[in-house]
Amino acid sequence: MSGSTLSNTATGECQVTATKAADTNYNVATTSGTIRIGKESQAALLVESTSGTFGEPLTLQTSGGSGSGEVTFVAADGTASGCVVSASPPFTLSVGSAGTCLVTATKAGDDAYDEASSAPTEVTFAKAIQQPLLLTSTEGTVGQDLALTTSGGSGTGEVSFVVDSGPCSVLGATLSITASGACFVTATKAEDGNYQAQSSASTSIDLAGPVSTGARQAGFWQNGAGQKMIKSGTATAGVCDVGTWLRGWAPFQGLTSTASCANVAAYVTTVGGAVKKGGPAAQLKAEMLVTALNVYFSDAALGGNRIGAPAPVGGIAVDLTRVCTDVSCTTFVDSSSVFGPADALLVSQMLDYAASQSNSGGSTWYGNVATDLGLARQAFLSINRGMVIGG
Repeated sequence: MSGSTLSNTATGECQVTATKAADTNYNVATTSGTIRIGKESQAALLVESTSGTFGEPLTLQTSGGSGSGEVTFVAADGTASGCVVSASPPFTLSVGSAGTCLVTATKAGDDAYDEASSAPTEVTFAKAIQQPLLLTSTEGTVGQDLALTTSGGSGTGEVSFVVDSGPCSVLGATLSITASGACFVTATKAEDGNYQAQSSASTSIDLAGPVSTGARQAGFWQNGAGQKMIKSGTATAGVCDVGTWLRGWAPFQGLTSTASCANVAAYVTTVGGAVKKGGPAAQLKAEMLVTALNVYFSDAALGGNRIGAPAPVGGIAVDLTRVCTDVSCTTFVDSSSVFGPADALLVSQMLDYAASQSNSGGSTWYGNVATDLGLARQAFLSINRGMVIGG
């Protein structure tokens, strides 16, 4: 109490006595009474945290209010679903989807102030940025469609692909390749209800083209230069070494064990000349013989690299699912079924397998099934033309 001013430190009741002093005409007078002091209203309470990002809990904060009462929060779904406030401080707001929540803050009363609540306040959760998106298909081969795949990203958006540059085109998630080199492709995962769209970096896809075998075709071996090469080959005790080597495969066991290099050259001409009248088995025998000669005369460990091949032909891996059917190697046939089946083999392995399907001399081969004989012949023909898809 100061003069006629009453101050309080808490709510409750104060007993107050008032005294009026005496004067020349009146005696002193006194009276007492009870003054009740109530709680005050708090200052306006505001929710200050009004924006966040999907997937990241938002710490809730307020301004205003009065006194020492604890602040709590209640959330309700707006356009977002799953709006939930954590059970204990520091209070955070989480959502099950991007959108809006309605948050009400309440500051409890204390000895001096009544409880106070904010107005329901809209809190907006924006779509999140996706995880980095990576294009994981980075190698392809000319003539073979490549299924494009990705890793990373977030959400349920569809992934699409665009060719930025290079000799290829895309339809859906399938890349078609028309030449060797490199294609640059960008993948994009579309936005959904919770995530923004995300694109990969423009990614290089290495495109393997046909492999040059350096082999020579049938006409070479049946005429001048090829015949001369065979005739000038090495011999052991008068027996031509290439002839002995060829006899290791069943189809060529018609060669005598004492054949001279001139005899071998003549044998090559005879086998080639039988193609027109001999049918599929004779055609396969002739083409396989040409491949065998290319193997022998391209290998320093056999007849020397006399045909100038870039590497020993026998060591070249061939993709048998895409056997070239033209000189430029732009059209293909699948010959894998008649070599095991095997998707890829070395040329030397192809010779071994084809020989295993033949009787001595090659009159019966692959059960004389014309389709199988044709597929095997096409595989050897592609080698002899000089271009294969590497396996």
